Amino acid sequence: LKRHAATVSPTAAQASSSAVTAATQPTTVPACATRILWTGSEAREAADALLGLWPGATCDQMSSLKILAGAAQKREQVVLAVECAERSLGDDAVGLLTMLRATPLPLQAQLRQLRFAMLVVAATDAGNAGERASTNSARGELTQVVAPIEQVLVRFGGTCVASSIVDLQDTDGGKLEKAIVALQGGFTDGGAPNPPAIAKTTVPIPVPLSSPAVVSTAPQAYGTPQLKIAAVGERLPAKSGSVASDVVARFYFDAEKVRVLKIRELRQQPNAEAGLATAEVEMEATGSLRGYGLGGTLSLVPENDPDDMTAMLPLLGLTPSDLDRSITFVAEEGDDMKVKQPFPTPCTLRTALACYCDLGKPPDKKMLQALQPKLQGDARNCVERLLANAEALKLLQSPALCCRMHECLALLGLAPGSISVNDFLLTCPRQKAREFTIASSPKATPDRIALCVSMTSKQVPEAHDIVRKLCESGCFPKDASLPNNRERFFGVCSRWLTSRLKVGDTVLAKQRPSPLHLPEKDVPIIMVGAGAGVAPFRGFWEELRISKQVSAPAALFFGCRHPEQDWLYKEEMTAAVKLAAPGSLALAKMQKGPKRPLQNLHTAFSRPGEGQQGKYVQDEIRAQGQSLKIWIEKCHGMVFICGSSAMGNGVLEVLSEILDGGCEAVKALRKENRIVAEMWG
Repeated sequence: LKRHAATVSPTAAQASSSAVTAATQPTTVPACATRILWTGSEAREAADALLGLWPGATCDQMSSLKILAGAAQKREQVVLAVECAERSLGDDAVGLLTMLRATPLPLQAQLRQLRFAMLVVAATDAGNAGERASTNSARGELTQVVAPIEQVLVRFGGTCVASSIVDLQDTDGGKLEKAIVALQGGFTDGGAPNPPAIAKTTVPIPVPLSSPAVVSTAPQAYGTPQLKIAAVGERLPAKSGSVASDVVARFYFDAEKVRVLKIRELRQQPNAEAGLATAEVEMEATGSLRGYGLGGTLSLVPENDPDDMTAMLPLLGLTPSDLDRSITFVAEEGDDMKVKQPFPTPCTLRTALACYCDLGKPPDKKMLQALQPKLQGDARNCVERLLANAEALKLLQSPALCCRMHECLALLGLAPGSISVNDFLLTCPRQKAREFTIASSPKATPDRIALCVSMTSKQVPEAHDIVRKLCESGCFPKDASLPNNRERFFGVCSRWLTSRLKVGDTVLAKQRPSPLHLPEKDVPIIMVGAGAGVAPFRGFWEELRISKQVSAPAALFFGCRHPEQDWLYKEEMTAAVKLAAPGSLALAKMQKGPKRPLQNLHTAFSRPGEGQQGKYVQDEIRAQGQSLKIWIEKCHGMVFICGSSAMGNGVLEVLSEILDGGCEAVKALRKENRIVAEMWG
C-alpha cells in the first residue's frame, strides 16, 4: 500500500469535499495524541499507511515495554499494529507476547491507564481475487490469534476500545478509511470513559484514495512469478529490491547468515542411529544477532535430508547434475515488472530444495489444489478425490502416517516428471524456522551464540491400515504401499544439527527475547532442567560467574537418564558448584580459579543402572522442599523451569505441595513471573 503521503491539490480537494462529506460523516475524536506501535514489517507498512491519513498521529516500532508504558503514562491513544499470517502470530508479535507475559510488576502498574486499539495486519500471499476470496474466512479468525496480547494488557488494567483487520494485499483507500473510522470511534465512544478536560476536535475523513485528485497512491503492481533456470555453468545476476511473498519467506530475507564455529557431542555414549545424540552448536553472533538476549530464542532454517532431495529429483524431471544450476524468478508479464519471491534468489536448485522447501512432510491442500489440474491419468483422479474428502486429507497429514513429501507423491501415483520445477517451487510448503533456547551468555561470549540440541527421534508407527483406507476411498491407487525401510522418524532440524552440520557451514538465524532471564534483584535462583532443557541455565551460570554484584545463592536441578551416558555439560556443571557452604575457611582457600556461581547442584538419573533407584528432578525438588520453601517464600526467590511438558508440570505439582497456598500460590507466582516455565512436547 503506497498511500502513506497522499498529495491532493487544493482545488481538487475543494471540488471533492462535498462528495466526501456525503459519503462519510466527520468523525469526532479526542484531541489527545495517537501513537501507532507496530510489530513486523508488514505491520509497519500498515502503520505508515495509517500515519498518512490520521492527522497528529505518530508511529514507532514496538521494541520495548517502556515505549508502551510511556504512552500509557502520557494518556496517549495507542494503536497496536500486530502482524499475523496463516492463523498465527508473526515472529515479532510472538516476541511482543513473550515480553508482555514477562512484564515486571512496576511496568504492569504503569500499563493500568493504557487505552489501546488492536489493528490486525493479515500478511497473506493472495495474489488474485480468487485466492483472496478463499482467504477471507481465515482472516476473521485472526482476531482470536491476537487475543492473547489483548488479554494480557487487559489483565494489567488496560482497556481495549476497538479492533480492526487490514490486509495489505486487499486494501484500498475505502477499506483503510473504514479501519480508521472503527479505531477512532473506539477511542471516542468505546472502552473506559475519556480522561476529563480533554478538548475534542472534529477530524474529517481524508479524501478517498480512489479519488482522481490523489497522486501516486496506487499499490505497487507485481507480476506473476515464473522460474528461470540458468544454463549449466551460467550465473544469474543479483536483483535489488527483492520482495518476500509471505511471512515465512520474509524470514529468509531478514535472517542473518552466520558461520558455524564449533560443534561437539555432549553425550558420553551417543548413538545417532537410535536417535541418541545431543550437540552443542556454536555460531558467530554478527549483525542483528550481536547483543543477543540471555535465555533468548534462536530460530534456524534447517536443511532437508539429502536422501529426501535425491528422491524428489525424478518426480521433478531433474538429475543430480541439475542441482548446481542457478535459478531466479521473473515476471511472466515482462522484465519491467517485479515479482514477490518465495525465497531469495539467485540461488542454486540445491539450495532451494535443501533450505526453502519442506520435504519432510506431505503436500498440503494448497499445493495439491495447484498441482491437480496439471496432473495426468490416475494421479489426477486420486488427487481430485483426495481434495473432496476432508477426512482423507486429515489422514494424509496425520502423524500416524508419518509420510514425507516424495513418499506421499509416490503413493498418489505420480510418475517421474509429473511436476514441473516451477510449479513445485512456487507451491511447495515453505521450510519454517525451528526455535531453540540459547545456551550461552551475551556478557561472557558476546561474539558467539551457543545452542544445546537433542536429536528428535521416534519409532515410525504402523500405517498400513491408513494406506488401505485411502486406497479404498480412491484417494490412493489400489496398489499403493509404503516402503519397507521406514523404521525411525528423525526430526529434520535436530538431525541436521547433530549429524550433518559442519564447522564452517552457514545457517540462517534470527533471535528474539524470552521470559528466561536473570532477575534484576539479587534474590535466590532455582533452575530446573532435564536433558537439553539445561540450555538456558548454562547461559545463566556463565553470566553469574562473571557478575560481581550477585551474592544470593543459585541452585540447579538437572535430570537425565544415566550419569555416564547423557549427563550434558557434566564437567562445566560440576566445576560451577561451590566447594563448600560459606564459612568453611579451609575449603574457601582451596577454591581457586574462576568463580563458582552455583551454591547447590542436585542431579536426578531416571535409569542409573542395576541396583539403583531411578528418580526425576521433581523427586529431588520434593526432597529439598524445606530449603526451597524458605528461598521462595522468605527470600523472594525465583524458579525457572525448562524442558518437556511432562517434567515441567510435574515440577509445578511438587511446588504446589511444598508452598503454602498450594496450587493457588503457584498460579500467583507464575502471574508475578517468579515462576517462569518454558515447556514443549
